[in-house]
Amino acid sequence: MKQWGFLAVVIMATGAVVWGSRSAASITSRPLDAGDAHLEQLDAACVEIWLRGGVEPVGEADELTVLRRLTLGLHGVIPSLAQIREFEADRRPDRLRHWAHALLEDRKFADYFAERFARALVDTLGAETDLYDRSRLVTYLADRFDANAPFDETARQLISASGSPAVRPEVNFVTAAISEDQLNVEMITRRMGRAFLGQRLDCARCHDDPYSSWRQDGFEGLAGYFAQASLEGIVVRDDATREYTPTPDARPEGETASACLPFEPQWGADSNSDDDASADREQLARWITHGENRRFPRAIVNRLWAIVYGRPLSSPVDNLPDPDVPLVLSPLLDVLEQAFVASGYDVKYVLQVMVASRPFRLASRYDLRDEGEIDKLLRHFAAFPISRLLPCEAFASLRQTASVNTLVGQVDPVGRFLEEAAAREYGREYGDFGCDELEPAPVTTEQALLQMNGQAIRDSLDADTVGLANQLAYLSSSDERCLKACYLVCLARRPDRTEQKHFLPQLQQADSATRVEVIADTLWSLVNSPEFVHNR
Repeated sequence: MKQWGFLAVVIMATGAVVWGSRSAASITSRPLDAGDAHLEQLDAACVEIWLRGGVEPVGEADELTVLRRLTLGLHGVIPSLAQIREFEADRRPDRLRHWAHALLEDRKFADYFAERFARALVDTLGAETDLYDRSRLVTYLADRFDANAPFDETARQLISASGSPAVRPEVNFVTAAISEDQLNVEMITRRMGRAFLGQRLDCARCHDDPYSSWRQDGFEGLAGYFAQASLEGIVVRDDATREYTPTPDARPEGETASACLPFEPQWGADSNSDDDASADREQLARWITHGENRRFPRAIVNRLWAIVYGRPLSSPVDNLPDPDVPLVLSPLLDVLEQAFVASGYDVKYVLQVMVASRPFRLASRYDLRDEGEIDKLLRHFAAFPISRLLPCEAFASLRQTASVNTLVGQVDPVGRFLEEAAAREYGREYGDFGCDELEPAPVTTEQALLQMNGQAIRDSLDADTVGLANQLAYLSSSDERCLKACYLVCLARRPDRTEQKHFLPQLQQADSATRVEVIADTLWSLVNSPEFVHNR
């Protein structure tokens, strides 16, 4: 297993395996304008929230810290030394906006966001059927993000997909809920509600939800659409005569429910057809993504915000209140919802607005001791919220520490398989929360021990391999430059005076035989610091 993990880290090539997906129109992506109207509205909404809450925002973070947030938020990995050097050489006054756009145009963005959204759609668990191929679903999503396809179109494809999952990879959203050749209608209805409506429909399965407007017959009406889907051999097909049969703990045995939209049924009408009476999954998809159904855009922008900030505007990320329920951060949700719809459901555009806004540029440090005041500061996003790295981010960042250059994806299928297997193994050991990954959780002792002694860190920082320690020893012209490079690679900042006083003598006293080992020990200390395993 040690050799397997080592191969997964050091086999590096360019490109990505692409299964291919249905062609779609794309939205032209360009760097955000400095005077973008939605950005100005978002910043104004922040000021309004801070004034109304009596909160004084902290000062701005330095640009290297913001760069680290950008690469973690958009690619799921810390910046490489090569990226940092290139960024510092960029003298444009608005370089952060241009870098955000460049990161979004990189395939690594598409791959990372595909993985994050796959978790929301189908969790991380495997299905009990050979017809579910998670890698094909993730690649389908990545292709869509890479092409900047309108996200409402992507959602409609996933919700209404039928046919063979081998031909149409979006069908894997349905086949992931198949067990023993039967579709788990309740499971996929709940997943759809969380992912596309941003609301948990679990309670409404058995009774009217006392904390929202969802009624039991509303859940049953949505479930009725998925009840029409069934597996015929290796193909998913719909039969309009099939109805949803609730479990005995929800309804008396034998009762059934037909497909029915819970409110505003006209949203499901097909504007290109004279026949609006058909109740199929395409009708459900139109209803969910209709321009007046505010639940859909609010669910997506709340999740996008949570991915890049580590914390949603409304928590839990998949349990938003009804759109007319006021929240402290409602002005931010309103602006982002409007921006998303007005842009044609352009994910890259909305992300650019988010990362160019004032909250994203704020420091994460504050001189407060009172827990209540700290909570108030963070609830109003008047400081950047510190969040622990997810397993995929921690693994990718450890892998990046193997080189001063920016690592790219595997083009070789075998190398890609080994790398993904090593990432899954790391995730299992680290503790993978799947679709609940955005729930707040501290770094555990087990995670800290894995970070210190696991295979991933040994592969990245081993002084006996052509890894980072050897590269820095060869490239650095002085001990001072070597130490600064260590800090830039691991923490995207330079050491302060106290840190220099501690580490620099160790480098200066090392001879040629022990220099690489001292550098490796320094890197090991930095990688195991709380600063490395958190986004700040």
